[in-house]
Amino acid sequence: MRTPIAVLLAVVSLGALGLVASRQFGGLSYGSSRGDVIPAVTPCSTLPAPGYVRGVYALWDDDTPLSPALIASKGVVGILLHGAWNTIESVRGTDDWSKLDARIQEAANAGLTVALSVDTSIGLTPDWLRNEPGLHTITLRDTNKFHKTYCSASQKYPVYWDPIYVKERDAFLHAAGIHFASNSAIVAVMATPFSFLTDDWNVPHLGTTQSPVSLDCTSVNGHTYTITEISDWLAAGYSTDKMLAAGLDDLSTMAIAFPTQAIKAALQVTSDQLDGTKWALADHFATQAYDQPFGNRLYIQINTFNGQFPVTTDPSVVNATQEDSPGYALKLLSLHNPKIGVQMAAGAVNGGSDGCRLNGFVLPCDPPTVLQHIAATSLTYHPRFFEVWKGDGDDAALSSIFTNMTAQMGGQMRQGSLDTRTRDLANCR
Repeated sequence: MRTPIAVLLAVVSLGALGLVASRQFGGLSYGSSRGDVIPAVTPCSTLPAPGYVRGVYALWDDDTPLSPALIASKGVVGILLHGAWNTIESVRGTDDWSKLDARIQEAANAGLTVALSVDTSIGLTPDWLRNEPGLHTITLRDTNKFHKTYCSASQKYPVYWDPIYVKERDAFLHAAGIHFASNSAIVAVMATPFSFLTDDWNVPHLGTTQSPVSLDCTSVNGHTYTITEISDWLAAGYSTDKMLAAGLDDLSTMAIAFPTQAIKAALQVTSDQLDGTKWALADHFATQAYDQPFGNRLYIQINTFNGQFPVTTDPSVVNATQEDSPGYALKLLSLHNPKIGVQMAAGAVNGGSDGCRLNGFVLPCDPPTVLQHIAATSLTYHPRFFEVWKGDGDDAALSSIFTNMTAQMGGQMRQGSLDTRTRDLANCR
């Protein structure tokens, strides 16, 4: 059975966030290309929840079959599997889940659980939606030197609170839930409420018109660009309240679409010129999200964990304020322990090829040594999951570290394949 989206929003009580019964968002009303209908919601407490398995997870993409080295590493209990909205729904209203299906089956056959990321970052919005008349946009350029699209041409992307973007995103997430939620191999889903080009939290916030940032791309394309992202957001109508409403809508939609899986989201800074303090939006977002009906299955995570981060009892964490980085990020982990996780800032196997990024750009950075140090530090925060980059999960030389890490987290080594019987969600929709 399916029911109009207005009925659903009444169930999850998002009226306080400005999302009223007519499914208006930001004062505008818009029907998605999927007919503006989603599954009805009824309690699912009687369903067997898969449980977020403790231990090490390896990041993986939907294009690459699981490697023999990853499958052989029994200390890796699962994968964070990434699929992008713009490739899955490149044609409006038509979803191609085949690559994700293949990877999930491979994982289940190997006994690996799956945390699923169907990434709806604004930078991964399908072209058909980015060209939609009436879409409220902002022009951004990739300023991350570690990305393949670094210094590429600026493009227009939807603002996070745009009603057209929100409605199409929500419809896509519900379609993902219809396809995947009953799969018992999937134990968690990654929400991307404030992401740009990856499923990390990233609200671009470099420069103002008064104090622009110069992006030197001469080594890439011979150009230098002026970046004024903070002023651009403000000109587009940015406010903390709009961002919170959009972000909580994203989480609520994900929680409804996946009624038994854990819901997770990364946290990161914005700017004091946007939200009052650097960590204000993340702090308010996490606090309000844990108070939602799905809060008992919510996990926040920090995706920039590196070798220079202190242990949880360090004064830089205990006494951190909303202006402190990374201290306040780590404080948020401590405050919400144990419903938390960590992800490495980079791949350990990169070593010095990326300037020792995983070790906070500090030499030396021998991969096993750095990874063991980070593992020991992260354990002081008591994370449920510890996510490593694809190259690390694919490196047999690091397998013993993952085995020890999972054991210290209270996890168990993989034994055979998973039971992939479909869970009956008939009473949830």
